[in-house]
Amino acid sequence: MSSESSSSLDKILGLIDKLTNDNYGSWSFKMKSYLERKGVYYTISEEIPNESDDNYPQWKIDNKKALNLIILTVSDSLLIYIKKAEEAKTAWMALKNEFQSTSLAKKLSEIGVDLDEQLIVGLVLASLNEDYDSVVTGIETWIQDRLKFKNVKDILNQEYEKKKEYMQDTIKTENVALALKKTSSNINYQHQGVNPYEKI
Repeated sequence: MSSESSSSLDKILGLIDKLTNDNYGSWSFKMKSYLERKGVYYTISEEIPNESDDNYPQWKIDNKKALNLIILTVSDSLLIYIKKAEEAKTAWMALKNEFQSTSLAKKLSEIGVDLDEQLIVGLVLASLNEDYDSVVTGIETWIQDRLKFKNVKDILNQEYEKKKEYMQDTIKTENVALALKKTSSNINYQHQGVNPYEKI
């Protein structure tokens, strides 16, 4: 990328209003476009690679760039939602889970559409993918007084954190298994009097 085009993109970043409690829809739309033009949006739209994957070194660079750009466009009061994020995808999903549904409800309210809270909850649950089926089933058994948007949001955030931790543990386990496999191979070579790093 030329310095001129890079400078132009930096100016565009300055035109993106920082994320607040009220503008998630426009912020996410503009940020997606900006990250795509920067060539790093794939760190959000695609799965996080394992350290053993060929594309991991480049992903690590682009992930850091995307994460920094997200941080720079979030209001100070909202940074608490992404302070612990080490991946751009994790930060993006945390903000999406926190603000997307409230942003939709606010937009509908602005155009004169007043939604019952339970209807809002229904829309949120209907928008979830199959990974959350068990959680949705559990929520559907709640009594009416508990079926509040805040309660549902809290449960979904907890489930998201569990899934994130599980994915991180899975990646770590795969990396350990790969390391053990390599170590085992080296031991077998050495037992046979062969240096695995020399051509045979």
